[in-house]
Amino acid sequence: MSIITSPFPDNIGLQKPVCIFCGSSMGNSTIYADAARSVGEALAKERIPVIYGGGRLGIMGVVSEAALAAGGYVHGIMPSAMLARSSSSSNEQQNESMRGAGTLVVHDDVIERLTMEIVGSMHERKLKMAQLATGGFIVLPGGYGTFEEMLEMITWNQYDLLDTGDRWLTFAVNNFYASLQKLVEQSVEAGFIKHENTHLLQMIHLDGGPEANQSGSRSSQWGPVTLNALKNWSSAPHDEFGFDWQKARDVEQDRKASLVSSTSRTYPALFTTLRYTPPSHTDETVLPLRKGHIPLLHDHIGRLREAHAHFRKRDGFDVWNEWEGDDAVWQILQTQLEPIHISGQGDWRVRIIVYPRARIEVQVVPVPDEAGPFRFLPSSRRSIKLRPIIFDPENTDSSAESEAQKDFRLYKTTERGVYDAASRRGAEVWSSSAKIAPPEVLLHTDTHILETTTSNIALHLPLSVPGKPEWVTPRLDKDRLPFLDGVMRRRLIVIGVLREGEVTVQDWERAKREGTRVIGFNGLRGVWEGLPR
Repeated sequence: MSIITSPFPDNIGLQKPVCIFCGSSMGNSTIYADAARSVGEALAKERIPVIYGGGRLGIMGVVSEAALAAGGYVHGIMPSAMLARSSSSSNEQQNESMRGAGTLVVHDDVIERLTMEIVGSMHERKLKMAQLATGGFIVLPGGYGTFEEMLEMITWNQYDLLDTGDRWLTFAVNNFYASLQKLVEQSVEAGFIKHENTHLLQMIHLDGGPEANQSGSRSSQWGPVTLNALKNWSSAPHDEFGFDWQKARDVEQDRKASLVSSTSRTYPALFTTLRYTPPSHTDETVLPLRKGHIPLLHDHIGRLREAHAHFRKRDGFDVWNEWEGDDAVWQILQTQLEPIHISGQGDWRVRIIVYPRARIEVQVVPVPDEAGPFRFLPSSRRSIKLRPIIFDPENTDSSAESEAQKDFRLYKTTERGVYDAASRRGAEVWSSSAKIAPPEVLLHTDTHILETTTSNIALHLPLSVPGKPEWVTPRLDKDRLPFLDGVMRRRLIVIGVLREGEVTVQDWERAKREGTRVIGFNGLRGVWEGLPR
């Protein structure tokens, strides 16, 4: 049985993902960014995940940021050669890369709805997009890279390598592709393209045609037009995208074919998120990347090994296979991070993913601009910069959950429905005072606090006994009070910074009233200080 390894969470009502090709520059008219923003928002509100080229610049960044801001899911796929240049530092607001120039418009998504995948080549990126984009392809304005992506995929479709039918939409924003459509018509007249293949370039217009396409005041209509075009595709009821690997053997020699199937059962993947900031190199001597350069790497790999053993026992050997070994994880991670290490630039969020069949993958994306430096310990005095923490409006009732559902609290997997739901509830509360999603939402039972949507948590409740830890974190009870036992939580307990204890809802309310210090901690940010709201 083959296993689909989707980057998107299962069982939360998402539709089939759509891949978007577009430019990494803004263009010289606001109509392009406005149209891209409308498309991203519309897809997110319709629960359609977005797959894109992974860049943070131009309308590529606009469409992905719009989807995230509207509560959608986004997965970027970027060749390793572009990685270092696409974002030299998460703190740089202006950037220029080999793909384009402009403002970095994609920011971190606190509930991890943005994921990133690094692949070996441009060609592998298109293959991966074809594998994942089971909902179709959309083309917005762009430059050489967009043209190349669009035309190669159309060519694959012409040779029946893609089971696309009519599910290929090119958007005539500002009549951008009018000349391309005319070129296709000329090629038909000259006998180079068969007339029956002209449908492969399916141009989407606003109501009103070319004149309406050029109207900046109607840019917001491109989103609804997108949904209408997706809805009205004329294809067989069970027809869907998906790369036909058998037909593509000569193209990629059946690369990763055993991992792809359009009818297989899906299983969530296991993952851990960590931080990597490469050391600056003051001379031409660059020492090799070592495990010690990555905070808590041993703990992160141990967490994955532990989760793999649990799910292999639960789901069976045929799903998870043998653990590849800690060294195998390190070798893959080292290969992905070595170019960044050599460059000595940037600050990176690194996600190590273990899929069913024990396939290992590493995703790398710049850390959020507001993350700050990684902190191993809480500061001795209250921090000036505090992350608001919203109390979840609903209780978490673990007694009503099955053992399988509790597993998704106890182990870090791509099945994050419970956290996404809490984030949406928190956003509704937060929206009364701000127009952005809350950084953290605190999950709790009717009596005890558990964790936030991204971190473990502790309150400053010092004891009268000298030498005892001053910070208390909720005690883990896998049956009654299940939550993730994170790598930073484990480390802080071992070194005596935290003690486990009963942390109640009443303690939380008292902390709000009395101004008690609250900290959160995870493998990406280290220790951060919060503000109960």
